[in-house]
Amino acid sequence: MTGSGDTMTRVGRAALFAVLLVAVFELTLRVAEPRLPPVEPWSTSEVAAKVEQMEELRAARDDIDVAFVGSSVVEESLDPVAFNSLGEETAYNAGLGAASMRSVERWTLDVVLPLTGARTLVVGVTARDLNDGGISQVEFLDRLSSSPGMLRARTPQNPAEWVENWLLEHLAIFRLRPLLRDPTRLLAIASGGEDVQETTDPEPGLFGSDRTYNGEPYDNSTQWRQAWTARQINDFSMGGIEIESLRRLLRDSTVAGVGAIVVNMPITDDFGDYLPDPARDLAEFDRLLEEVAREFDAIYLDARDLFSIEDFRDPAHLKPDAAAELTAMLHELIQQTTG
Repeated sequence: MTGSGDTMTRVGRAALFAVLLVAVFELTLRVAEPRLPPVEPWSTSEVAAKVEQMEELRAARDDIDVAFVGSSVVEESLDPVAFNSLGEETAYNAGLGAASMRSVERWTLDVVLPLTGARTLVVGVTARDLNDGGISQVEFLDRLSSSPGMLRARTPQNPAEWVENWLLEHLAIFRLRPLLRDPTRLLAIASGGEDVQETTDPEPGLFGSDRTYNGEPYDNSTQWRQAWTARQINDFSMGGIEIESLRRLLRDSTVAGVGAIVVNMPITDDFGDYLPDPARDLAEFDRLLEEVAREFDAIYLDARDLFSIEDFRDPAHLKPDAAAELTAMLHELIQQTTG
C-alpha cells in the first residue's frame, strides 16, 4: 500500500506542477497579448475580405438579392458585376477557392445568407466539389471550421464547438494558437522585428468578383494537372459526405425561404480526363446533381458542355468573357423563374 500511495503522491505532484505551469504560461500570454499582432479571425485573407465586403454592403443597406456560392469555379466563372449591370437585382459572389460542399454548406448558412439576406442562392458544382476523398478540400474545411470567425458564426453549435468557442473567449493560449504554432514568427516578434506575413490570396473585386486573369493562355500543363490529380481528385469517390452537405444546404435554405438554382458548372474534356473513369464518373455526377436539385425543387441548369476550350483559362475555370456570357444566361433564367 505504501508503494501505491507514494505513486499516487508523485502523480498528484506532477499534475499540480503541470497545472501551475499552464497557469503561469496563460498569465504570461495575457500580459503579452496586447503587444502581439492580432490573430486573424478567418482562415484566409480571401475569406476575411469577402466577410468585410458583405458586412459593408449590409451596413450601407445595399440589398443583395442573389448569392453565388461554390468553389473557385464559381468565383472565377460567374461575374456579379456583369449580373448587376443587367437589371435591378444585385448579386454577390461568395465563392471560395479550394472549398467543397462541406465548407460551402457551413459558409453559406452561417455567414453568407445572414450577411446578405439573399433570397436566391446559386450553387455551382463540379465533380471535384463532390469528391469525398479530396485532400485540399479536407484541409480547407479544417482551417475554415476552426477559425475564430467561423466558430462565432456557427449556429446552432454542437457541444464540441461550444467548448471550442468558450476556450476561444476565455483562454489566451487558445486564442493565440496560430502564433504559438509558428515559433519562427513568434521569435521574430519577440526580438522586435516587423511582423510580415505573406499572403497569396488576391483581394476580391466589386461584389466578390474575380480579378486574377491576366490574359494567360489555356493551362493544362503537367504542373497544373498533377496538382489537381494529387490533391483534389485523389481517392475520387462521390455519393457520401459531400453530397449530403449539398442536400442539407438546399434543405435549410429552402426552409429559410431562399430559392435555389443548382448549376452543373462548365468544364473541358481535359478536366474529365482527370477522373478515374471519365465517362462513368461524369455520368454519375450528372445523375447525383440533378437528382438532389429535383429532390429540393431547386432549378437545375446544366452548363457543363456549353463552352468550347477557347473559352477556358484552364480545365475548370472560364475566361472573363465566357464568365459574363454564363452569368447572362443565369440572369435570364432567374428572371424567367423568379421575376
